[in-house]
Amino acid sequence: MTNEKKLRWHPAFNTVLAYIGVQIGLMTMLAYSASLFMNVIAEDLNTAVGTTQLRFIPSSLATIFLLPFCNRIYQKLGFKQGLSLGVILYALGYALMSFAPNVIVYIICGIPIGLGTALALFFGGPLMLNAWFDKGTAIAIAIPSAVSSFTASLVTPLIQKMIVNWGWRTALCTVSMIGMVIGVLFVMLFASAAPETRGLKPYGWTADNGGQGGARVLRGVRKDVVRKSSVFYMLFAVIMIHAFPGTIMRYIHPLALSGGFSVEQATFAVSLFSLATTITMLVGSVIGNKLGLKRYTLLFVLVNIGAYLLAAYNGGNYTLFLIGIAGMAIYGLGQMQQMGAKQIFGTLELAEILPLVNIGYNVTNMIASSAIGYVYDFTGSYKAILVAIAAMYAISFVLVYIIYKKKDELPWEEKVA
Repeated sequence: MTNEKKLRWHPAFNTVLAYIGVQIGLMTMLAYSASLFMNVIAEDLNTAVGTTQLRFIPSSLATIFLLPFCNRIYQKLGFKQGLSLGVILYALGYALMSFAPNVIVYIICGIPIGLGTALALFFGGPLMLNAWFDKGTAIAIAIPSAVSSFTASLVTPLIQKMIVNWGWRTALCTVSMIGMVIGVLFVMLFASAAPETRGLKPYGWTADNGGQGGARVLRGVRKDVVRKSSVFYMLFAVIMIHAFPGTIMRYIHPLALSGGFSVEQATFAVSLFSLATTITMLVGSVIGNKLGLKRYTLLFVLVNIGAYLLAAYNGGNYTLFLIGIAGMAIYGLGQMQQMGAKQIFGTLELAEILPLVNIGYNVTNMIASSAIGYVYDFTGSYKAILVAIAAMYAISFVLVYIIYKKKDELPWEEKVA
């Protein structure tokens, strides 16, 4: 342990590099650029925007179905292989979309994306970072997301040019293959299973965290207890609400266009959202470490309420619109989704509890993506949905406060790892 403390480069840092690759490959190249493709895909497939977003129904259902089995898959395949499979499935789904002859096939292509989301983004990455970091977990989780969003702010204009010059099909297939290569390469080079499998300790581990013979002790609530607790269902609801920034991210480009702004201004708004996410992920992780997850989450909820209302009621003023978009990037999904289960329910059965909590994100993903598109198709405006999200954030403020009041009533147990 003494020698491990002296290491300037802890093995845990390699896992951050691995997840940086996953985030760049999947989020930068595909998720962040999705709104650029939205209108042109709907036009080419001769359908409504809301109909194209029905792809998130099979995608989310696939994620919800696979999440409970992710731990078994990783144990069977090995950690690097399981995480790589998730990256490949996610990118492959987008690549297949580029060949879709009609909207039905396009929607069905959401299935491999959902499977990849479960394996790589909702299970493998968060589990890896939570296992390797006893200290600085918020920063470890924020850095990959921040790097991917910053990269997105740079590549968004390039992808827009690819769409214009090559057409959406060639552009989407190209960025999918690039994303797949980046993600798999970083995973194979740097990813690693729990430190115990290598005879190591997590970053920030101290003897105070140990038990018999200095072994690491897992402390937390059993899965069976969690599933019967009201705290779990409140956290589930909070994750559902906090999933909206990820959903609305796909609509920033058409949202700006519907406000009367030019294509260039709309593209800049997407880049600004990515850049703002970069800054707030990094700054927010530091502030989150200082304030604690509860106070940080409550703070960001208040900021988001104001941001969504400003985006809805900007009066056609582009500057105010951009301020609202930047404020919408200040979201704590990364921290609450990926750290909430660990902080509230502990590490004892985290691998089993984490997938259950993350189902909440996919419920929103499944319903909201199409709903937002159809609201626009029927009303010609996104204002109603933005106001509704602000109201839901107000509800989540109350829920988070109650969760932290009631979590101390849960029975914790200990087990030597």
